[in-house]
Amino acid sequence: PYGARSIAIGPGHGDVFITNLASGEILKFDEDYVSQGVFADSSDGLVNPTAIAFLADGHLLVADRATHMVSHFDSQTGVATPWDTFVNQPIDIAIADNQDVFLLDNAWTLFRYTGGVVATKVALGTYGSGNGAIALNSDHDTIVHTNPVDSAIRTIDPVTGVDTVQVTIPGKPIGLSIPGGQ
Repeated sequence: PYGARSIAIGPGHGDVFITNLASGEILKFDEDYVSQGVFADSSDGLVNPTAIAFLADGHLLVADRATHMVSHFDSQTGVATPWDTFVNQPIDIAIADNQDVFLLDNAWTLFRYTGGVVATKVALGTYGSGNGAIALNSDHDTIVHTNPVDSAIRTIDPVTGVDTVQVTIPGKPIGLSIPGGQ
């Protein structure tokens, strides 16, 4: 779909969910990639869904850049409840096996939630640093993200916040996938 920004595969059932920035919707496809229609849209409070990720219980977290909110959606019923709000725009989500939730906002601040409560907050840049992506490495003990300001892939220790540039990349990457990671 035009405007696709984030994709997540539902645990256990294999349904595919895709955010569509152009329409402000989350589209749902079955495991055979047959469209199941719109899963969530403006009637659910979405305006600009930028990132989605599944929790182990099968529920979907949705970051919406325009509303500055992360919502919790029941993946079967589509019922949404607020999960957290941000001063700045949330732009990406990653979830660890232990269910710690990592959120990156437009001020380039990385938040780590443990049990739904902010456990770590690391400032990585300045407001308006732009798009970026986060993912967990295969050990799930560091966060890897692309930084559009310096076009770098960095690792950040989620506990100490130590930020290390691993490599610089030509251009301005906005997506990241790590084999064996999240």
